[in-house]
Amino acid sequence: MQGDPSLTDDDLQGEIDLVGALVLAAADADGPMSQSSIDQVLGVEGGDDPAAADPVDPPSPEEDVATATPGDAAP
Repeated sequence: MQGDPSLTDDDLQGEIDLVGALVLAAADADGPMSQSSIDQVLGVEGGDDPAAADPVDPPSPEEDVATATPGDAAP
């Protein structure tokens, strides 16, 4: 069965491929990936920002104010 070529979206397929590459790279990583390693997987060049080489850490519960409720604040 052949697919309808008018239903293809090359840009979307490219984004799906990039997300897949990131998932595979993250699965192989020993810890958080640095911004430079993410840029390498995506095929982009990082900026001159030295902080870009630092691992991307998820916010701690104390920093995650978007999900905090008034009763969650530490005294």
